[in-house]
Amino acid sequence: HFDADWKHPPEKLIRALHAQLPTTIQIKSIQPVSDEFHARFSVIGKRYTFRYYLGRAEPCDDRYVWACRDIPLDLEAMNQAAQRLIGEHDFTAFSASHSKDNDPNPIKTVTRLDITQHGQHLTLIAEGSGFLYKMVRSFAGAFYAVGRGRLSPEDISEILASKQRTHRIVTAPGTGLSLDHVFYQ
Repeated sequence: HFDADWKHPPEKLIRALHAQLPTTIQIKSIQPVSDEFHARFSVIGKRYTFRYYLGRAEPCDDRYVWACRDIPLDLEAMNQAAQRLIGEHDFTAFSASHSKDNDPNPIKTVTRLDITQHGQHLTLIAEGSGFLYKMVRSFAGAFYAVGRGRLSPEDISEILASKQRTHRIVTAPGTGLSLDHVFYQ
């Protein structure tokens, strides 16, 4: 958010900002908020999407997916593993501890983890109250390991309960991750 003394319609501000921004940044809407609103501290939830591609990704998609080996994945086992992480838990085992702005509270509530497949595209949707540093990417790496048979859904429960980061969880690359929605009070 930002404070501005702007007395024109929001559409005019959008046009003015778009004239100064690169085409890779798009403003979809602008709305006034109360003085108490804070873009970071008024958040009550977030939705992330992580995209996998089974095989060699097309050049246009390569920057936006994790191009995985073209092997069959057990989607049912991946979703079983995902369901074990729904709810309020200490997610220390699924975070990267080397962040300078590490969240001091590892207890988060995950409300949705769904993995769907359309052809060679797999999509993970993660929703929750908040996420630790690299948590969604760690989920993506763990679910991929489950899909390949390297981990079981039961292993995911054990790793969560351990509250310890392990080499068994590989952090997926950032290329597949996008923040899709931020929910505010």
